[in-house]
Amino acid sequence: MTKISPGAISSLYVILGCILLIVIPSYVFTLVEDWSMLDAIYYSVISLTTIGFGDLIPRNEPPMSKAIHVKNESMCLCYGFTERNLTG
Repeated sequence: MTKISPGAISSLYVILGCILLIVIPSYVFTLVEDWSMLDAIYYSVISLTTIGFGDLIPRNEPPMSKAIHVKNESMCLCYGFTERNLTG
């Protein structure tokens, strides 16, 4: 059985992270906002690094069913973190 070097594992994590955090959201922005892929990647990187120049702003509202789902998940996370911090 061959061993995988730590450098290869690190590279795999970087590639998977880029796909999950940059490529997939950028593809969604190209569909929803009708942006070019370059604009969508730029927006994803600027948003992810919290720079936020404000030159690209999403114009379309998300579907209400998805927005409510996200709000519910956010509330559950906030409750969970608060409960964990209070109980030690």
